[in-house]
Amino acid sequence: MKQLIRLEKIFYKRIQPEKILKSKEDKGGYLTINIPIESGKIKTLKIHRLVAEAFIPKKENKFYINHIDENKKNNHVDNLEWVSQSENNAHGTRSEKFIAIKKYSLDGKLLGVYPTLREAGRSVERPNGKTGEGNRKSIKKCCDGELEQSMGYKWKYSKSTPQG
Repeated sequence: MKQLIRLEKIFYKRIQPEKILKSKEDKGGYLTINIPIESGKIKTLKIHRLVAEAFIPKKENKFYINHIDENKKNNHVDNLEWVSQSENNAHGTRSEKFIAIKKYSLDGKLLGVYPTLREAGRSVERPNGKTGEGNRKSIKKCCDGELEQSMGYKWKYSKSTPQG
């Protein structure tokens, strides 16, 4: 409760005391909220940054906030930490770096194995003729069992490395 009061003090003059703000997911997968500011404008803020700035003492030369479990929607104070840019780069998408992805046709034929979600996403051409990392989100949802197929393929995590 003490932490909630502290967070309310940060924005006391900016929001209505009884208004509950709804979060939404940005293009990068982070949860954000819109804060009304002076002259009717709205400022979009990332929730993990608000939580870290309110409840985690900032360390010297640590300007980035890391989700320890790499779940961008888990903004609990125990899951966040201040890190340097190099620490953030080394930690980011750790799970993507080590889990190979298998691509199957809809009838179950193995079509390819990719070392990362990024490479799997690049293997598929979109209707606009482009390939790229934008495909990663739906591929990951297939691998996690949230979608049955994506972009005309079935996707699964490999239990071994792409070479084995």
